[in-house]
Amino acid sequence: MKDIRQILTEDLAKNYGGFAVTGDAYFDGLMNAPKTGNFVVRQGDTLILTKKIEKNGIEFHCINGERAKDLVSNVQKYLDDLKEHGYDYAVTFYDNPRINDLIAQLTHPSEIKKIDDGLFRTYEATMRFKWAH
Repeated sequence: MKDIRQILTEDLAKNYGGFAVTGDAYFDGLMNAPKTGNFVVRQGDTLILTKKIEKNGIEFHCINGERAKDLVSNVQKYLDDLKEHGYDYAVTFYDNPRINDLIAQLTHPSEIKKIDDGLFRTYEATMRFKWAH
């Protein structure tokens, strides 16, 4: 298993090449997550920044040091855990349209909308758990 800094460095290189963010700044932000009401869940070499939101939901963002197929597997486990803990849905925001194909591989019903709501918020994907009303 990779250490946290290695995961952050790989995620920065893959997803944020045009931004002036250092690995240390990324790490510091992650370590300060609890101060902003967030917490971090680790599934394999994927770190999932998680925040409880209204209507019994979770907002999440993946920080990934895995291949795409492993990311899908890790997110599936994460969503299954949320379902077991009684959450009704999970939502994530992103810019990369290729993520739509990854979300389509998850077993939970999902809805993807193009929202164009600023940086890192071109798309919104909501996964609803099968038992939720």
